[in-house]
Amino acid sequence: MEWKKAKNYTIIFLIILNILFFVLNIIKRSEYRLSAADISAASDVIEKRGIVLNCELPANFSPMGQLYMRAFEYDNLELQEIFFGTISGVRRVDANDDIIFSRDEDILTVASDSVSFNGMLEDIPVDMTAAGDAVQVYVDALNDYFGDYSINIENETDEGYYFEYMQSFQNQPVFSNYLKARIGKDGAIQLTFNYQQPIEYKGIREDIISADEAVYAASRLIDEDFAAASVDAVEKGYFLTERHGNGELAAVPQYKIYVNGGSGSYYVNAYSGDATTD
Repeated sequence: MEWKKAKNYTIIFLIILNILFFVLNIIKRSEYRLSAADISAASDVIEKRGIVLNCELPANFSPMGQLYMRAFEYDNLELQEIFFGTISGVRRVDANDDIIFSRDEDILTVASDSVSFNGMLEDIPVDMTAAGDAVQVYVDALNDYFGDYSINIENETDEGYYFEYMQSFQNQPVFSNYLKARIGKDGAIQLTFNYQQPIEYKGIREDIISADEAVYAASRLIDEDFAAASVDAVEKGYFLTERHGNGELAAVPQYKIYVNGGSGSYYVNAYSGDATTD
């Protein structure tokens, strides 16, 4: 009988303990969530600089670790196949640390920090859909080769069409793995991309600034670039900032702030609060 009572008391104690942990967890999580008052205050401050907050902000700013990545070595023959269709007639020139491939007016440059392609499309796009289809051909080929670029921004301008893709790792955006493409009304295409292989999240989780603080940190740069600006999107992810030995790379938490329909974008280091323009 005494054993039965002790067992029941133990069960009740464990239930109470679990409820306590649950309540403490909710309280702890609330310490790292933006309130409506925080967002309203940030909106009021940046409006004095002519900047309108026109989007929702990432609410959670709990501590984050780093994303470790591995340097990726491009296969030059594969890149030639993707951008020239064949390696026949392609000329190669080595300039400093860059490798430049060319054929007729098309130029492919493999640099240490990115790959870029400048050329002319055979069919001039007549609208945004046609331009997007033309870019998607390259994106699909690169996705078969490595990574997984997905569309993030598409805009039509007086000069042509702009597309921006990015990648994610375990549902976290990796801003430094990007692909940007511009297509002119004359069919000229400019495409730039970068890729490093994400491996794992590790290291000590450190406190990060909140999204409203990130917008404020970027507001000075935005004010310098635009007489009037609208912050259309704010995302939290990772951007490659450090290179270690043996090809090991480290990406730190960053906020990316999109302004005026993507015509401007800014990065804010979520650890330090330092803001830079894209």
